[in-house]
Amino acid sequence: MKKYFLAILLFTALSAQNFAQSNLKAYLAYSSFTTSDQQPFLETYLTVLGNTVIYKKNENGKFQGSVELSIAFIQNDKIINFKKYTLLSDELDSEVKPRTNFIDQQRFALPNGEYLLEFEIADKNAKSTISKFTEKIRIDFPAQQVVLSDIELIESYQPTVVQNILSKSGYDLVPYVSKYYPENFNTLTFYSEIYNTSTVLHDSDKFLVNYYLEDFDTKEKLSAYSNFKKYTAAKVNGLLAEFKIDKLETGNYNLCIEVRSRENKLLANRKMFFQRSNPPAEPALDSSRLVSEIENTFVSKIDNIDSLAIFIDYLRSISSVSEVTYADNQLHAADLLTMQRFFYSFWQRRNAEEPEQEWLLYRMDVEEANRIFATTVRAKKGYASDRGRVYLKYGKPTIRSVSDHEPSAYPFEIWQYDRTRDGQNNRRFVFYNPYSGSNDYRLIHSDARSEVFDARWKFKITDRKVDYWNTDPTKRKDNLDNENLNEDSFGSQLEDLYRNPR
Repeated sequence: MKKYFLAILLFTALSAQNFAQSNLKAYLAYSSFTTSDQQPFLETYLTVLGNTVIYKKNENGKFQGSVELSIAFIQNDKIINFKKYTLLSDELDSEVKPRTNFIDQQRFALPNGEYLLEFEIADKNAKSTISKFTEKIRIDFPAQQVVLSDIELIESYQPTVVQNILSKSGYDLVPYVSKYYPENFNTLTFYSEIYNTSTVLHDSDKFLVNYYLEDFDTKEKLSAYSNFKKYTAAKVNGLLAEFKIDKLETGNYNLCIEVRSRENKLLANRKMFFQRSNPPAEPALDSSRLVSEIENTFVSKIDNIDSLAIFIDYLRSISSVSEVTYADNQLHAADLLTMQRFFYSFWQRRNAEEPEQEWLLYRMDVEEANRIFATTVRAKKGYASDRGRVYLKYGKPTIRSVSDHEPSAYPFEIWQYDRTRDGQNNRRFVFYNPYSGSNDYRLIHSDARSEVFDARWKFKITDRKVDYWNTDPTKRKDNLDNENLNEDSFGSQLEDLYRNPR
């Protein structure tokens, strides 16, 4: 079962002073554990981005943000555990001062079983409706077999001085509330617990815990990221470990843990997906790296600053990180000449001999994207849509499978590439359209490097037919181990088109 989800919760409201739009964004994760006396519990980890919260003056004359949350666990229409509470930010003297993120961790006692987690969040200073997320979860810690807890990703840790909610195995663990590691993160730290080895093994027995990274696509074990620890059997053993990932290439990976007996028998295992973004080091782009003379070049003929601004925006899908950063930070209020120098330098770096030809070919692709992928609801140009971005960055798909009329699924498209423009082989992109009457297809899943990955994409596309309480777990669509997630959806071709594109 997926243990992490990204909740991007949008609120529209008027700030008291600057009339800015508020877009509350929060990230929630959760992990299940149990105690030495078999009392399971689930922890929730929440980060609310402080700069997305509306701040208002409080009774102390200070500016403060306030977020209201509720978390409920429901079983057979009965609330088993519930908490509603308010998170307050630090008090600020000025509304424009830098804002720190809201951090919160909670624990909920939950017996073994299946539950529906309901999570609600609202900015108390915004005039908006509550946003809700629901997730099916399972707590399962059998007493007579070796079992692993969920894997908790850790941002930082230190020895425990005073026991608190962050404390486990003698350390205070600050959770990392994401499964995405950008290039500025160079360490992957994690924690898990092993239960019942003293029951299954003899009390004095030794056992081994292997932990390693594997490539998500090939399932190949990465020898450079592999280690082990030896333990003596106990009711609870804690594993706190880390890998240096500064040299780990951009890609999709699994973090794997195995518990093995002295005879090398596999007793328990657990794995968790994560993404790494680690592009090759690239020097920062500044004005000194731009071509100084553009006279008599094709760019000198583009003398309308508004047109040039649009052409520069076309480049975002194929720009490097430094180019996007420069365009966002330096070209916002730039003069025409600076924009011309940037635009010409961009194409000269890609084709020094024929930069104009390179631009004209790309512009044809943009026009094609605008023709095919423009949205009807929010009047978004095709190049700025998810399908347009993928089309411009990776090229025309080898096979584009389209399904618009399945009764139990949202309209979806599956694009398959034999080879992408950046040299990846056999990659797929899945788009879906949950908005009736629009052409706004969103990218929901891909196995390409640095693209969005969602293990539950099939379930979300077919969530018109949710079956949370199906008593047969092999039939439920939220069971990630089920290889036939859509076999009960009448006429569904989703799984078949993904595996056998045509």
